[in-house]
Amino acid sequence: MFLQNFINKLQLDAPQPWGLFFQDSASPQMEGIEELHNNIMFYLAIIMFTVT
Repeated sequence: MFLQNFINKLQLDAPQPWGLFFQDSASPQMEGIEELHNNIMFYLAIIMFTVT
């Protein structure tokens, strides 16, 4: 039980196949890139909704 719990905690930050989100960022630059991506996707969704 303890070993399984420990292994699960080690895999919390590992990338998953077909994952939908980014991994946790390890640097401020990656946090900025992720924030830029989120902003672009937000405005892209608004534009797509407006056009369709």
